Amino acid sequence: MNKKVLILFALLLVGGSRVLAYSSQKARPDGYLYPLPVQSPGQPVKPAPGMEQRSLFRHCIYTAELARKHLDELVGTVTRSPTQANEVQRHLREVRNAVSSMLEDHHRFLGTLTEEQWTRAKDAITRLEQLRATINAQLEGFDDELRMPEPDSKILARYAKRTEKALQEWQKQHRKVGTAIGMRDL
Repeated sequence: MNKKVLILFALLLVGGSRVLAYSSQKARPDGYLYPLPVQSPGQPVKPAPGMEQRSLFRHCIYTAELARKHLDELVGTVTRSPTQANEVQRHLREVRNAVSSMLEDHHRFLGTLTEEQWTRAKDAITRLEQLRATINAQLEGFDDELRMPEPDSKILARYAKRTEKALQEWQKQHRKVGTAIGMRDL
């Protein structure tokens, strides 16, 4: 009887170790298994950003740059010919559309963050929310000035410059988020 118990125990031990080995692996999309990262004592494993997250992050950078480009065109129009209300309005619409796209992309990107990534990038994300409010306020001020009987080109230029500064800070903070979650190569 002891011999049977020992054999049964050995089989369970061998079978159990295979189950443990299999359960400590993770499947890739192609079905291949690879071991999960080994965690050092006191050192939490930082998951690498996935391809979707990297792609969204790059797109956020791109749309922020596009918004700045449209804003540069708006600044040029305001300084060259502030009385051309139609042209100023057209450029302002392009800026608003680009900023809207930038904010939507940013929101989608934030939706991909894990709790750990969110925690590591919390300060930069908070600053981005403050900048979002600043950018929207500057664009509202721009709209308000354009509704005046005779818009002041200096005031319009001031709103445009403040918006430009906020967009530059946006890009800086967005890159800080990327660095905080492990996207140093972008």
